[in-house]
Amino acid sequence: MREPEEIDPGLRSQLERYRDAVGADLPIGAILSFVYCWTRLYGMVSLEVFGHLSWILDDGEPMFELMLKEIMPVLGLEYPAPKPG
Repeated sequence: MREPEEIDPGLRSQLERYRDAVGADLPIGAILSFVYCWTRLYGMVSLEVFGHLSWILDDGEPMFELMLKEIMPVLGLEYPAPKPG
């Protein structure tokens, strides 16, 4: 998670405005991590659903899996999740 001073001031002020509007008691770095992961996930799903990857990919699943592997550490998670036991 990024420290507030590591975030571009223009972006930081927008994230702070959002945080204040929803009444969240979260660090700005956590809000940034949420927005970053949400835009990556939503973007990938939208591109696949509307066929905008078909010009290069016959099967979008490996790309989606790669994206998940890249964003999970941002959230402090592993992908795939370790199996219990």
